[in-house]
Amino acid sequence: MLGRLEKPPEKQGGSVCIIDETGAIQNSVNIWMPTGILLTERHILITGSFSIHRMKRDLSTIEQDVYSMPWFNSLHSIARTQSGFLVTSTGLDMVLEFDLAGKFLWSWWAGDHGLDITPLGRQRYIERSADHRGLFYGTARQTTHINSAIELPNGDILATLFHQGMVIYIHRKSGEWTPLLEHLDHPHALRLQGQDTFTVADTGHGRALLVKMSSDKSASIEKEVTLDTTWLQDCFYDKAQGLWILVDADHSHVVMFHETSRKYTRLVFDPELRLYGIEPLWK
Repeated sequence: MLGRLEKPPEKQGGSVCIIDETGAIQNSVNIWMPTGILLTERHILITGSFSIHRMKRDLSTIEQDVYSMPWFNSLHSIARTQSGFLVTSTGLDMVLEFDLAGKFLWSWWAGDHGLDITPLGRQRYIERSADHRGLFYGTARQTTHINSAIELPNGDILATLFHQGMVIYIHRKSGEWTPLLEHLDHPHALRLQGQDTFTVADTGHGRALLVKMSSDKSASIEKEVTLDTTWLQDCFYDKAQGLWILVDADHSHVVMFHETSRKYTRLVFDPELRLYGIEPLWK
C-alpha cells in the first residue's frame, strides 16, 4: 500500500543495528519506527515518529527523546545545517530546522506553496497551533509525503516529494520552490556529495542516481545504478571507493556495487524485516 487513511497497527516495532561487511549483526537497540540516521562526531541521532533519540556510536547507551517539538510528526529524515538540524516532518508535509539546543529556527510548509491537495483530491488544512505528536496522518492524507531534505552550501534546501515524484529546490528566504528533477517514482534519501552534486533514490524505478546541479537550477544525471526491485529505499555513494550501498526493501537486501569491478555483493536479511536506511560508520 502506498498510503492509508486509518491509524496504522499499534505494534510496528523497529530497531537500529550495527552490521559488519558480511551482514552479521554486531549490536542492536529497539526503537519504535526508526527512520532518519545522522552521524555526529560522538553519537548517532535517530528520528522516531515524534522525537529524536541520541545514542553512542556503538549503541551501548541511548537517550530517548533528546529533541521533541509539537510539529514533529512522522519524522523521516535528519540532516545537519550550518545552524543546527533539518528534519522532514512528513506527517505534516513540512521541513523544520532547529538548533543544537532544540530551538526552532525555520520551517517550510508545502501547503503554503501550492501543494495543498492530497492524492485523493482533497484540500488539506493543518491546525498549526496543535501538538501533533502521537497523531497519525496516513500517507494518502498527506499532500507531498516530503521525506528527505538537505541544506545546500548557500543555505537553500533540496527536498524529495514522494507523491509528486520530484526533487525540488527551495529558496530559503522566500519559500518559493522549483522542480529540479522530475518523473521519479516515490523518491527518497537525498545526500549531498559536494557543492553542486547529490544522490537520490528513485525508489519505484529501482535506480540510485548521482545528480549534478547547474547554476540555472537545472539538473543532469551523472551516474545511475539499477537494481531489480520496485522499492529502492536508500542509496549511499562513496566516491573515493567507487562504492554504492543500496537498500532493497523489496527483498530485505543491502547491496554493494563496486564501480571498478562492476560487482554486486548482496547482504541478505530476514524477509520479515522492512529495511529503511543505512549509514556507513567509516564516514
